[in-house]
Amino acid sequence: MVVTELKLSRQQTRIVELILHGKQDTEIAEELGLTVATIRTYLKRIYARTETDKRLSLVLLIFRIAQTATDGS
Repeated sequence: MVVTELKLSRQQTRIVELILHGKQDTEIAEELGLTVATIRTYLKRIYARTETDKRLSLVLLIFRIAQTATDGS
């Protein structure tokens, strides 16, 4: 999966996958059994690692990676 190319931790990858499914912070926290504050901390680290600053930028980055992978095949 494209998300693995971002070299995130297992938990960060799961959070990104849930974002790609349209989940909001509260829904992600509930599904993973974490607090919303913890999810937001994970998101800050995900944004830093991927050099993005918000959800939309992160999703667009993933789509660009996917498009590049598809074009290269």
